[in-house]
Parts: sequence; structure tokens; C-alpha cells
Amino acid sequence: MNCLLPTGAGTLRPTYLIPKTMVEGTWVEEGNTLIVGFKGFKDFYAHYVGDQLKCRGINLQLLDPSYQELTATALARLMETKSFRERIGSEIKKQLQRETKIGLPALLGVHNPMEVKEDLEEIIGAKVFEIPLLPHRFQG
Repeated sequence: MNCLLPTGAGTLRPTYLIPKTMVEGTWVEEGNTLIVGFKGFKDFYAHYVGDQLKCRGINLQLLDPSYQELTATALARLMETKSFRERIGSEIKKQLQRETKIGLPALLGVHNPMEVKEDLEEIIGAKVFEIPLLPHRFQG
């Protein structure tokens, strides 16, 4: 059936088929969701998305601050390493107030995003879902 899925612009978009990693995002409610982004990742604005969805948004510093830009592919590959998931999961857990859901940009791994999602949920103690990124416009 159709559902309303949060987007990278902070809007809700009617959608019929979605990946399992996005299902928890179809029930975003004010106060129960924390939107998490990453400093240096310029394709997702957690504070903006959070404001639009009436949720709290934060950005985590995950790598050396001298690392200026992170790509979606690089972050998705990092998410596949257990040590990286443990580090960000514990950082997210420290930031929780009363939220029971965590919205992350859609980069929970290249090969097995469900494993990454389930591992993060266990570490954090909250449901995790992906939010689709905004499409890029290439200039040639």
C-alpha cells in the first residue's frame, strides 16, 4: 500500500514500494525521531530535514576534521565495517533524548544494508531507517 516516506528535502512523499531499510521512516512523529547527518557530508542536511519533519536533527563528527568532504559511497563502505558502526552507534546513543527512531541518510552499506541497520539498532537501542538522498544535477 502507499505510505508517506521522508525525503532528503524534509518532505513526505507518497510512495508504494520501498526498501526494507526505509520502512520505519513511514511513521515519523514529532518528538520520537532523531535525524542524524555527518559533518563533511554535503548531500544531507540533518538540521533542515529535522526542522521540516518537526524532529531534532544533529550532525556527528566521525572522521578527522581535516577530512573536508565525504561521499555517499565512502560512507556506505565505512558503514559496512563493524568498528565504524560501533563508533557511530555509540555516538548516536549518547545523543538520544526520548527518541525511539533514528533517521540516517540512505548509505547503510553497499552490499548488505539490512545487516548494517540491524546492527545499529542493537547498538543504539532504537529503530533505524534510511532517508533517500536528493538527486544530483551534474553540470558538464
